Amino acid sequence: MKRHRDRPLLVYLIALHLIIVRPLQAEEGHKVSYKYQLYTEDDGRMEIPSHYFLVETSLTDDLFVSAEVLTNIMTGSSPTGLVDLDNPDELQLAEIEDQRWAYIVSLTKSIEDHAFTFEYARSEEDDYISNGFTLRTEHDFNEKNTTLQLGVSYTDDLVTAVTLPGELDKESLDFSVGLTQLLSPKTILQANLTVGYSRGYLGDPYKSIGRSETFTIPGLPPFSERIAYFENRPDERLRTVFRLGLLHYFESLHGSFDGSYRLFQDDRGLRAHTIKLQWNQEIGEKLVISPYYRFYHQDEADYYSVNLDGSDTIPNDDRSGRAPFFSADYRLSSFDAHTYGIKAEYQVNDWLMIDAGYERYIMSGNDAVTPSAAYPKAHVINLGLSASF
Repeated sequence: MKRHRDRPLLVYLIALHLIIVRPLQAEEGHKVSYKYQLYTEDDGRMEIPSHYFLVETSLTDDLFVSAEVLTNIMTGSSPTGLVDLDNPDELQLAEIEDQRWAYIVSLTKSIEDHAFTFEYARSEEDDYISNGFTLRTEHDFNEKNTTLQLGVSYTDDLVTAVTLPGELDKESLDFSVGLTQLLSPKTILQANLTVGYSRGYLGDPYKSIGRSETFTIPGLPPFSERIAYFENRPDERLRTVFRLGLLHYFESLHGSFDGSYRLFQDDRGLRAHTIKLQWNQEIGEKLVISPYYRFYHQDEADYYSVNLDGSDTIPNDDRSGRAPFFSADYRLSSFDAHTYGIKAEYQVNDWLMIDAGYERYIMSGNDAVTPSAAYPKAHVINLGLSASF
């Protein structure tokens, strides 16, 4: 079975662009970058090699453009949500084989203490197409010690999975505001708030949930059979994300502390907390080593359950996005995730930098009913280089 990846790609791309690409923008005016990532889950469940290509250039002193191409190949299997009651640790898995291509083009215009950015992103795979448009502004105040960021983004997605009754649309609109404050020559505080609204088909076309039903045939004793239904999630979602970050440089240690807290919540009971702690240690003039740890805790969504046994919910397969809502997708359950990582950046010379990193990702459930086998553990390897000229 070919299917789209669990997480909407466009969200992943924008996050990657902001976290990885933005810090690489070159003062020299031109930069070419390549990054490779290999995500491998334990027991060979999922493997995703990814490639990222980036070109950045200054057309004029106040006009900056970047173009990015990303591609990955997904192979392996993912839980469908169905569980065998006689063997609760045995999961039903759906085989995955798909390639994804994505493109991001960004144009930034600077006018004195203000910057305006327009960005277009598109991703394509066999059963999912996404187009996104973003407009951001940055304004410096207080002798450039304070920066205000404002942004709005719109995405228009089309889901074409064969398990759906037809092509289904999804739209998202997000508004963001951020503040970067220089507290001292060595300390920076960042705060960001994003409010988003989505509507349309917001589910996963390959996730199902089970329900034991009793049947009666005249002349025969009643018997029970396990029936599978496709999940049905709400067709509207309101979400908020708040992030607070602090960066401080310790001159005597030749290192910096980078810490952040992130709160996510939606209008269906799903709430998540993320804490990240990172230390950046300078070793000589060319090498920086950065160990980090990230903790993620999530409460389950209102409509999550392992199955519908004993529930008053009467399921159906129309996937209308209207009540009743039900899903056995483990990503909507209550769980914790730990990420242990280390990365290194080495400035080879004035124009070339190489980097490498490793992560260990461990997810575990908290509800004592979701099978532990549903939660993945993975290794992540990152390699990259960038050239400025």
